[in-house]
Amino acid sequence: MNNAQYLFVAGLFPKETEKEILKNSKKSIQNAANVLQWNLVDGFNNHLKEEFSILNAPYVGSFPIRYKKLFIKSHKFMHRNEVEDYNVGFCNLIGYKRFSIRCNLKKQIRKWVKTGKKKALIAYAMTDSSMQSIAYVKKLDPTIKTCLIVPDLPQYMSERN
Repeated sequence: MNNAQYLFVAGLFPKETEKEILKNSKKSIQNAANVLQWNLVDGFNNHLKEEFSILNAPYVGSFPIRYKKLFIKSHKFMHRNEVEDYNVGFCNLIGYKRFSIRCNLKKQIRKWVKTGKKKALIAYAMTDSSMQSIAYVKKLDPTIKTCLIVPDLPQYMSERN
């Protein structure tokens, strides 16, 4: 798509806050998912000529069992010098976390949709936030192209063997 905007809905750890995320995690983190998403970002950077930004809700464990902080703050970050990305803040409380992430992603997606270029949304993994982001963007503008990256099927995401 020429002259298009791409939005990557992700759950990676921004480089600026990765140490803080590691420090506040009580149990294992999703390191493989983080590495794969950053590799995808590198691939997009190397092969897309058009605008590409990240809308992120990091994959951290829920408070109080798996993470020390109740709130994840919104902040801007950059995956390369000229591109501004956004990490949505959310309440990390078990049971409320998914709702909080969904509401805050929707706000940012609405802003992105309003700009006047052709668009494509790429979402990582079959998570609630990714699937709902795709459904929501299609509701706002059915002409937006969407792509879901499925690294694991949901029924196998927690498999240890």
